Amino acid sequence: MVVIGALVAGGIGKWNRQVSSLVAMILLAVTNASGQVIQGRISDAGSEQGIAGAMVTVVDRRGDELGRVLSWTNGQFVVRADRPGELRVRVDRIGYATTFSDFVHVALGDTVMLSLVSTAEAISLEGIEASADRRCELRPAEGLAVAKVWEEARKALAATAWTEERGMYRYETLRVRRQMDEAGWDVESEDRIYGEGYSSAPYVARSADSLVTHGFAEITAAEARFWGPDAEVLLSESFLGSHCFHLVPGEGLADEGATGIAFEPAEGRDIPGISGTMWVNRRTAQLQRVDFRFINLNVPPWLLAVEPGGSVEFLELANGSWIIPSWHLRTFRAGDGGTHPLTGRPYPTLEGVTVHAGQVLRAHGDDGVVFEGAPGHRIAGVIRDSLGAALPEARVFVAGSGLETTTDSDGRFELTHLVPGQYTLYFSHRYLDAVWYPPEPFSVTMGAAAESVAVTLDTPPLKDILGRICDNAEPPSPMFSSEWPPRMISRDGILSGHVRDRNGVAVGDARVIVIPDAFEVGELMDPEKGRAMENQGLRSWVVARTSSEGFYRACWVPLGVALEVMVLREDEFDQRWLEEHPSLREIFPDREVRSLTLDDQAPHRTLNIEATTRAPTPPVSPAR
Repeated sequence: MVVIGALVAGGIGKWNRQVSSLVAMILLAVTNASGQVIQGRISDAGSEQGIAGAMVTVVDRRGDELGRVLSWTNGQFVVRADRPGELRVRVDRIGYATTFSDFVHVALGDTVMLSLVSTAEAISLEGIEASADRRCELRPAEGLAVAKVWEEARKALAATAWTEERGMYRYETLRVRRQMDEAGWDVESEDRIYGEGYSSAPYVARSADSLVTHGFAEITAAEARFWGPDAEVLLSESFLGSHCFHLVPGEGLADEGATGIAFEPAEGRDIPGISGTMWVNRRTAQLQRVDFRFINLNVPPWLLAVEPGGSVEFLELANGSWIIPSWHLRTFRAGDGGTHPLTGRPYPTLEGVTVHAGQVLRAHGDDGVVFEGAPGHRIAGVIRDSLGAALPEARVFVAGSGLETTTDSDGRFELTHLVPGQYTLYFSHRYLDAVWYPPEPFSVTMGAAAESVAVTLDTPPLKDILGRICDNAEPPSPMFSSEWPPRMISRDGILSGHVRDRNGVAVGDARVIVIPDAFEVGELMDPEKGRAMENQGLRSWVVARTSSEGFYRACWVPLGVALEVMVLREDEFDQRWLEEHPSLREIFPDREVRSLTLDDQAPHRTLNIEATTRAPTPPVSPAR
């Protein structure tokens, strides 16, 4: 059975017969479903345009809610009642007075069609003065300032809860767990988790009854757990019945100012709870956010010095639905302080501050992206080489965290969704990694008022880099080449790389020996004969040990002369062998020996070596 009716609330609105195919399919599906359905359209009394985002609630004569829905962009709605009876529709529109229809009889399985015109009576919160008078019940009451402001906050909370229940959006989220020092300023580590998928809400609290009964925190000797409120909790009868409310001013909170509804547990409640403020924009009557702090925690005051608490933001989307775009929770991190010398009881120490934060990066609906979050606090910068040129593909990161990015072709980078604090930035690049050179870290201070901090990171000249990685020691004196006439050879080169076995496994604590075809200065020439002396005792070499990762670095290698390089065991080389054999290949004829020359224009070279896994062949004994 279909009942056609009309609601006159300031005039009969024009029925919009231009229904899209998608809406028509939804209406047909809901109408054919079992249950009692009320469907129709809400239009504005002044313009007769459809009103989106109005909360349409079916109530009976006792005021019980039997179903609710948000109106669509064109003002249409379809709402199913839980049971038949004498029912009417309540229309809640933020910033406007509530509109009620007349009661209509809805029989079992009926579909009732209504055309509604929303009242044009706007609600203003501009003249409401903050009052310290506590009210421990929030129920509709004309003339009460607290109730008036609460009614507008309630509409936003109800719309948020309804959006969460329907699982309307696919969210891209960023969840952050940040460890900070005792002062809550230096960021010590950070874990970031990016998620994507359909969910009822990106932020969901514990059930209201559980929080009100057992508390918003559980603190034991082993751990401390905290929960914040969501829309369902703040709307629940258990929360409203156990907290008291009053108004507080909020000048400067938003551009137009805000009025706050402060809440705190009623007297006699000593379980861990929260007190806080719901901030409502005075001009638009929209709920902006809820700030809260934890109370009744029964912990030492030095733990409470971190001001444990958090905030939850609320946002209306263009189609009238509401979401929670961001939230954060700040708690203390306690440690075992041992036994108190006076009381003999164990006592906790403050080890640091932990921040759990979340951000909706994007929300996807049937029509595409319906919300895209702002980057929040960010560090934007550029990395340049020693000549001032951009350094692309450099990795910028906060050590021990998931906070990192890569520079673009212009050397620019951006770290987003930060919180105020002290950050220590590190960066690396493949040409720096090749010599295992870690650039100096860069400290960045992100103030609460700063949305963005710009930094420029410069790499030192290669000469300085090479000097630093060799412990800033001066290069040894030059050498003479073995040719005639001999030429002077500087020792400014660095040879580095990795030693791995045939399976690619790093070989640690190995010896990499580098022998140049050159001789020490001052001992090469015979001043009486004016010719080259015999080779005995004049050869020189460089030995480098590999790290546990198989990395080696040989400093101050001669430039512009042939080098022999091989991996040897501790007991495999005797310098006396070079007295009779001019090269490693003659001493180890069936072992791999690498040859190369370092250029004056490129004093650093990377050479990766594969170490043999078979038993080494004994070296050739020198002739006597």
